[in-house]
Amino acid sequence: MKTTKLNVKCDGLNPVNQDFYVLIAPKSVELFEVDGVEEATGLTKKAALRYPETPEDAYIYGLVNATASGDIFFFTNISRLSSELTKTGLAAIISYLGHEVYHLSRIIQARAVFGDSFLLDDWDLLAVETTEADTAELIEAIYLQIAPIFEAIYKIYT
Repeated sequence: MKTTKLNVKCDGLNPVNQDFYVLIAPKSVELFEVDGVEEATGLTKKAALRYPETPEDAYIYGLVNATASGDIFFFTNISRLSSELTKTGLAAIISYLGHEVYHLSRIIQARAVFGDSFLLDDWDLLAVETTEADTAELIEAIYLQIAPIFEAIYKIYT
């Protein structure tokens, strides 16, 4: 598995300085080697071992989450992504990264607001009363965060 450590820094409403890991592997089961776990977000190593992966179908195409120790990771099944790349060109990477970077930015922004102890199952804690001005500032902060993440990860895949 290829592992690349990246960092995103962003000033704004909730300043961010967050490391995360980009993990690239040809098989979904390799995700479970990261923390030596048997289960992650309802996905299991046992099911990954049994799943008949093909270039067009994988047990896990991509996943953004945090390890038991709290490290944020961005996992990609490169065999699956390569298959899409063959069919649709760079549009496959842009579409895939757009989806997964959205998840990554949610975790990073939640950590900026609530700290490293934020549990990924606590999304309901993000519901707060806010003004339009605060919402606009938050959207700008999240955008400023997403752009460099997208660019850094895109460089890994291209």
